[in-house]
Order: sequence, then C-alpha cells, then structure tokens
Amino acid sequence: MKSIKNFLSDIFWNVPLPMWIGLVFLIALLFPLLNVFGLVGSVWVRLGVRVGIYVVLALGLNLIIGETGLLHLGYIAFFAIGAYTTAIFASPRFGFHLPFWFLFLCSGFMAMFFGIFYWHSYSFNSLGKLGDGCIYAK
Repeated sequence: MKSIKNFLSDIFWNVPLPMWIGLVFLIALLFPLLNVFGLVGSVWVRLGVRVGIYVVLALGLNLIIGETGLLHLGYIAFFAIGAYTTAIFASPRFGFHLPFWFLFLCSGFMAMFFGIFYWHSYSFNSLGKLGDGCIYAK
C-alpha cells in the first residue's frame, strides 16, 4: 500500500507544466477578486501582492545569476523606477489618485523610458571608448 506522501508526490510530478502555469495564472487573476466579493480581507490581498512582488524579483535574480553566473542587480533599478512612479501617482499626499490600470501602464512606460535612456547613454559612451581605443592603438 502506498503512503500518502508517495501518492501526493506521484500526483504532483505527473501533472504537465502548462497546466501548472495555467493554474498559477488563474490563482493570480482571481486572488484580488476574493476581496471584492468579501471572501478575504484586504490584509490577505496585500500579503498576496507582496508575495507576488518578491516572486517576480526572485525569478529575475534567478534568471540573471543562472544564465550568466554573475551577480548583477542593475535590473532592480528599473523595477524601483516603476514602483516609485506608481507610489507617487497613487499617493494622496501628492494630490494624485489615478486608476490602477493607468498607473500600471504609466509605471511600465516610465521604466522603459529610463531603460532606453540608460541604454543609449551607455552605448554611446562605450562606442566612444571603443573608438578611442582603436585610435590610440595605432
């Protein structure tokens, strides 16, 4: 007779990966609606959002370290730019209180703008240094 532990591990490992991904997305989409219908309090929604943020940061760090083997935390700066944009435009302290989906798009575009600006300034500097190195090498 199989133990419960072996039974659960067999069920867990035999489920295909796309089904797990779909289940995670379904839970992530339905979790905020639980507060709307009064099934959970706002404390649980805030906890779920915070856990989701930490999961995204952990996956990004895992991707950076796993692919390159180097500890590079530059991508967190763009995450912070989006977070600060959302905080400033959603804060009643500054007189703004914009809808979530507008803030979601606005913070993404702001992080993208700073990323493109940083990329252009970095690429121009590196091309200039590459050109200087070629000139001085001759």
